[in-house]
Amino acid sequence: MNIITLKKILLVSVLIATVAFNSFAEVILSENFSGGPSSYYTGSHTFSSLNTWDLVQITAEASENTVGGIGGAVRFFASTTASIITPSLNSVGTITFQYRELNAVGGGSFTVSKSVNGAAYTTIGTQSFSGIDYLTYSVVVNDLNNNIKIKISTNSTTYLIVDEMEVTNYVIGPSLNASPSILSGFSYASGSGPSTSKTYNLSATNLSGAPNSILISAPTNYEVSLDDLNFSTSVNVAFTSSTLLATPIYVRLKAGLPVSAYNSELITNVGGGATLINVTCNGSVSAAPYLTLSSSTLAGFTYIEGFGPSVSQSYNISGGALSGAPGNIVVTAPASYEVSIDNLTFSNVVDVTYSSSYLALTPVYVRLKAGLLEATYNSELITNSVSGATTKTVLCNGNVGPAPLPYLTVSSTSLSGFSYIEGYGLSSSQSYELSGGALTGYPGSINVTAPADYEISTDNSVFMNSLNVTYTSSTLSSTPIYVRLKSGLTVNSYNGEIITNSGGGATTVEVTCNGSVSPVPPATLNVSTSTISGFTYVFGTGPSTSQTYNLSGSYLTGFPGDITLNSPTNYEISTNDVTYSNTLNISYTSATLSSTPIYVRLKSGLTVNSYNGEIITNSGGGASQVDVTCNGDVMPVTPPTLVLSSTSLSGFSYIEGLGPSTSQSYNISGTNLTGYPDNIVIASSVNYEISSDNSIFATILNIPYTNSTLTSTPIYVRLKTGLTVNSYNGELITNSGGGASTVEVTCNGNVSPVPPPTLNISTSALSGFTYVVGSGPSLSQTYTLSGSYLTGATGNIVVTAPSNYEVSTDNATFTNSLNIPYTSSTLSSTAVYVRLISGLSVNTYNGEIITNTGGGATQVDVSCNGTVSDVSNACATDLIISEYHEPASGNNKGVEVYNATGGDVDLSNYYIGIIVNGGTDIENSQVLSGILSDKQTVCIYNDQDADPTFRLKGNINITWINATWNGDDAVYLLKGGATKDFIIDAIGNMPPVTDPGTEFLDNGVGTANATLIRKSNVISATTIWSGLEWNDIAPGTYSDWGIHTMTCTTGNLNNENQSNFDISLFPNPANNNITINYNGKLSDVVAVKIINSIGKILQQTDNDFSSILNTSIDIDFCSGLYFVFLETENKTFIKKLIINKK
Repeated sequence: MNIITLKKILLVSVLIATVAFNSFAEVILSENFSGGPSSYYTGSHTFSSLNTWDLVQITAEASENTVGGIGGAVRFFASTTASIITPSLNSVGTITFQYRELNAVGGGSFTVSKSVNGAAYTTIGTQSFSGIDYLTYSVVVNDLNNNIKIKISTNSTTYLIVDEMEVTNYVIGPSLNASPSILSGFSYASGSGPSTSKTYNLSATNLSGAPNSILISAPTNYEVSLDDLNFSTSVNVAFTSSTLLATPIYVRLKAGLPVSAYNSELITNVGGGATLINVTCNGSVSAAPYLTLSSSTLAGFTYIEGFGPSVSQSYNISGGALSGAPGNIVVTAPASYEVSIDNLTFSNVVDVTYSSSYLALTPVYVRLKAGLLEATYNSELITNSVSGATTKTVLCNGNVGPAPLPYLTVSSTSLSGFSYIEGYGLSSSQSYELSGGALTGYPGSINVTAPADYEISTDNSVFMNSLNVTYTSSTLSSTPIYVRLKSGLTVNSYNGEIITNSGGGATTVEVTCNGSVSPVPPATLNVSTSTISGFTYVFGTGPSTSQTYNLSGSYLTGFPGDITLNSPTNYEISTNDVTYSNTLNISYTSATLSSTPIYVRLKSGLTVNSYNGEIITNSGGGASQVDVTCNGDVMPVTPPTLVLSSTSLSGFSYIEGLGPSTSQSYNISGTNLTGYPDNIVIASSVNYEISSDNSIFATILNIPYTNSTLTSTPIYVRLKTGLTVNSYNGELITNSGGGASTVEVTCNGNVSPVPPPTLNISTSALSGFTYVVGSGPSLSQTYTLSGSYLTGATGNIVVTAPSNYEVSTDNATFTNSLNIPYTSSTLSSTAVYVRLISGLSVNTYNGEIITNTGGGATQVDVSCNGTVSDVSNACATDLIISEYHEPASGNNKGVEVYNATGGDVDLSNYYIGIIVNGGTDIENSQVLSGILSDKQTVCIYNDQDADPTFRLKGNINITWINATWNGDDAVYLLKGGATKDFIIDAIGNMPPVTDPGTEFLDNGVGTANATLIRKSNVISATTIWSGLEWNDIAPGTYSDWGIHTMTCTTGNLNNENQSNFDISLFPNPANNNITINYNGKLSDVVAVKIINSIGKILQQTDNDFSSILNTSIDIDFCSGLYFVFLETENKTFIKKLIINKK
């Protein structure tokens, strides 16, 4: 007997024993469902047990999916209503059976219902199901009727399996009942137990052994009573017949318990042949009330006698396990102190309110009372009390100091630097701050008295000889006193003069003042500059532009009066830059002349000469004369001039018949031109033409000017059309007019002969055409064809394919030859698509030539190389990434690519690409090179460290300086191009990629600090990153670098030796849909892929395998050969799929 069989027998035995013990019930139906229908069946069916059941969409389950893997079970069809109905039963007690899901794909639910005497079915239970492990379902029916039928039904999207069903009869036995069965809320504070009692009622029916008693046993921390007076650990409730009427049982939490929760403790009730029943007790012992203070001592309360109260201090009070919420904590101050909870209103007693058993930190403010006499007030206690908690105290220490003597204070005892010039008083003011304390006689005033030569003010506006500064308390706030030297004083020093500050009972304080009155200085005139230069104009165009200087004066006499300015002979002056004269009078009405601008210019009408060293005099007001020297020139007239930006233009050219040439340009400008308005005439040579707008060209241009200046104007030049092959050098464009000398531009150019017709192709060779025999044609590749200087337009370029290839211009319709039309001498770049034709035998088709001819050009050829392979030689359909390195340190980063296609692969069509820190497309790529043979590797890596354990390990080795990726950078294998559209294999997510942070992580396999080796059963590339395909080994391990093993579990792609029990396709050949049937566990499946004959993944599923397995799926592929790959943890199944579109 095997272990699984033994487990099943033990499980069934336990179920039977459990049912048999429960009220002595008997099994009236036992069914293991052996001998079920071989396919989904609706109708009556007799199992091997000889029990006849009514079935709807039910089939027998395979033995490996039954309980213990032996016997039978029934499977309910998915996505429809399926059910089983028992034979008729009498007096049903309990129904028990085992259930599971066929495959762990999400689960569903089932319903258990009953029918009595043919009536409608009523629900007696529902149950959800999921997963492939068997679970037990049991429901109590307890129905004494006859002719009962039990139905199990489901309408889920997944398959339900039911096995090992037992039904017992309903037998009524002795029973006890407790109401309620749970008692909660027992509680008391630590030290105050026991708790208040609670009750439940105990009753019984069908008791045996009367007269007798029911034993009630309390748990460890509880006690019970029949009279709510006398409590003990157990009591006996007597019964004298088979019935016990409701009897109250009193329960309480024992006294003396520590603080804790006392939950889920059971009172047992047993006797009279009935099954023991429990009453659950829940209670707790809480902590005793407590108070906590942040400080037990407050010291430093102080004030000066008569100036109380003191500044407040505070402590925080908190509490827990408080009773009687809401309530108050009473805070009582000692005789010399007072308390507050808001630091505003103080009293002898305050209440701190709590609304629950917990009081959060609450501040209590304390201060020394006002009105106390000079003394110390130490060791006085504040009490903090609440019911049930220990009273807490705060010790207070403080003192009241003696009153100080009155005092006055000044911010400075000396002010110096008062000054003014005789006759120009007052001086500027200065200030000091006056303040006082402990003053007497308030309200009163402090008298401030200035000395004889000074005056004082409190607002720096109204000054006087003395001031009264009022005070209304013992303190005088800081008050500014402004001081200045009086006006009208004679020249002298006024030092050591005293301001007195007295009053308020304080000692007088003094401020010493020092200042002086200076004699009047001499009258002075000032000019901002003594020399002005640069006056100029061209003869006949004066006057010059004006310049200025500023004139000012101080300590002038004789005001009001005038300052007189006289210009020299050749200059003139002005005060408004409008009216100019030789003399100006500048008025002044006080001793000061404000700064006044004086405008100066060189007179008009002067002859060509220098006018330097000429003096403007400035005199008056009792001041010494000051002079301003003027320097200027009258310049001779400049002759008319034409200016060119370039005197030579070269490089004009075109091919004969394709003129004119591209234009070039120069700029012309002029100065001092005469005869305006007029034109500057520009004349080209015989083989060139000119334009002012680069549009209309001619041999003569007239460029107008309306004054003596011609602004810079572009002139466009080109070689005329229609010229013969020749050089056209040294030809002159003349530019004349406006009285200026003629200026010339030399032109050099040539007309070249027509070059020969040419055809151009973007590549001369296309490689890598391939398909598996029977599945052609190959994928197409392209080259571009263009032409220049073609003859015979309109005409065609003929593209002719070799015998085993075909060509197209639209990648849809392929033929042996193409005509590509051209309508001019130029053929624009045109794409030509090429592919290996279908129907070829296994062979290489290399060196076959596509010819491109026509348009008078020399033929150009494109060489084609391809292979038709035998699927029997292949293990994989394309290259895959087989190893990945991203070490924790160093630069040994690289990927290994493996060939198991059964033939040689031209690597020039493949790339390695990366996306760094997230992105939408490939950011850096490396094209591969060489021919990679079957079962060989190519290693692409960073060789910066020149590590001999890492370099030159592949059959082909390609170093790549940009192999610098980190764990959050995605790495790809691409085929046919270097953009995201050509990705065939991926390490990391497909673009657009969101930066994962540190690494791409899937199923415990990550890309940071990692060495990853592709599992040997992975035989196809994939664009969906899955950690299940990789072995994660220690970073920096290179033992397999350059070596890879691929296990072709089917021998090869053509040998489908799997059992049809594992995987099958229907229909095959297919048209628009197929069903992939898989009879294994879906939980073992890793991936399902559909791949075309050249290895491209057309469809892939890595989860929710119920959406693709054992159900019909739509396909939209072209006719041809495909492969279905089903990968599990340790095995890969492959099936050929033929698509035949009708």
